Amino acid sequence: MSRSLAVVGAGISGLALAWAALRENPDLRVHLFEGRSRPGGAIESRREGGLVLEGGPDSMITDKPAGLQLCRDLGLESLLQPTNEDDRRAMVVRDGRLVPIPEGFRLLAPTRLIPFLLTPVLSPLGKLRIGLDLFLPRRRDPGDETLAGFVGRRLGREALERMAQPLVGGIYGGDAERLSLQATMPRFLEMERKHGSVILGLLAGMRAHRRAGERTAAPAGPRYGLFVSLEGGIQTLVERLVDVLPPGSLRTGLAVDRIEPEPGGWRLRSPGFEERFDAVALAMPGWSAARLTGFDPILSNRLASIRYSSSAAVNLVFRRPQIPGRINSFGFVVPRIENRVLLACTYASVKYAGRAPEGQVILRAFSGGAGREADVDRPPEELLEDLLGDLRDLLGIRGTPLKVWSARHERVMPQYELGHLDLVAEIQDRASRHPGLFLAGNGFRGVGIPDCVAQARQAGVRAAGYLGALARDLGKTGKS
Repeated sequence: MSRSLAVVGAGISGLALAWAALRENPDLRVHLFEGRSRPGGAIESRREGGLVLEGGPDSMITDKPAGLQLCRDLGLESLLQPTNEDDRRAMVVRDGRLVPIPEGFRLLAPTRLIPFLLTPVLSPLGKLRIGLDLFLPRRRDPGDETLAGFVGRRLGREALERMAQPLVGGIYGGDAERLSLQATMPRFLEMERKHGSVILGLLAGMRAHRRAGERTAAPAGPRYGLFVSLEGGIQTLVERLVDVLPPGSLRTGLAVDRIEPEPGGWRLRSPGFEERFDAVALAMPGWSAARLTGFDPILSNRLASIRYSSSAAVNLVFRRPQIPGRINSFGFVVPRIENRVLLACTYASVKYAGRAPEGQVILRAFSGGAGREADVDRPPEELLEDLLGDLRDLLGIRGTPLKVWSARHERVMPQYELGHLDLVAEIQDRASRHPGLFLAGNGFRGVGIPDCVAQARQAGVRAAGYLGALARDLGKTGKS
């Protein structure tokens, strides 16, 4: 008799986990349970009237291979879409105006001298303070450190407020004063340990890339050449994963509210629903998994201690003449010190070709993040008006948008705070005490799509291995 696996949560992690388990053992009976009416979680693409609008993530980074490999395994390689080659740069708001992020600035520090010296993003004193990174002693304490503490110590407060915070905030939606450096940007910690300087570490990395024959271009801000999407939007990946699952294995609109271990398996319960499985995988945010793991109060408490932030992504479609001047970047970020509701804005139809009809432009405006959830807790029309006010002020936009689509994401972005890796190790140790229980999701070791896919694949393979061993053991005893 084939063994059974329940996957609770059908976001990208749950779908990838189910696919990996079935790929490892096609004889498994796998069922996915999703409380919402559709799979995909934060991933949602809308296609209408020649528009492709993204409610959640719009890209995958390619230097983490799991996302690309999944696309290849699913036959989606021909649909991979790189960013447009023109205007691969980003801007940052300084005193109410858009300023290019200097060429060669890599999240925290510069790698090219002249663009850095000429940039108006930082004051002369701010630039001098960054240069001190070349002479400051390295930190001896091996313990964890906040991202703000690291940047302030190595590069100064202005570099933190004007560059690091908005750029890192765009990735994690977090508060640099609380984010763990080891959990979010460990490579910069390693640069200090190995080279004694962030700048020297970045330069050494660039020289290594040259020796390896890799591309040496140093774009401004995010390395846009490393990002890809899919034709029709990232939801294409979700749709293909659903298509390759066995018919009837995905059940949407069914929220599991309790799981219970029992001899040789697990029982899932919900009003009007009860079913037994040999193993269960929870692919969901920590706070949601905590509600299902009451059978182990310590595990539940640790899962609940992972903080999550809320955010909103608002798609705004304009006629091109409504936006004066050139659009010569992929978007911009807004430092918190600017005191605006707008967190960042992406020129979605510039970043990827074929996203809007000729003569139209898609802007994706973001708000919220850790400590700023109140911005997205208000009525949608109030948030929209504030975002439009910021965009009119910064871009000179005239008139009203042709179309608006808002996607609010409540408690979906985990905050990898100080001590996060130790917390994850404790969670994993506690979960391992319950045979047949597996965990996945963005709350543990990476928030991007490739991170989620990699963790889900590992969990799926482990689940298949566990169920295979269970079947063999039961076969030896003659039990079904």
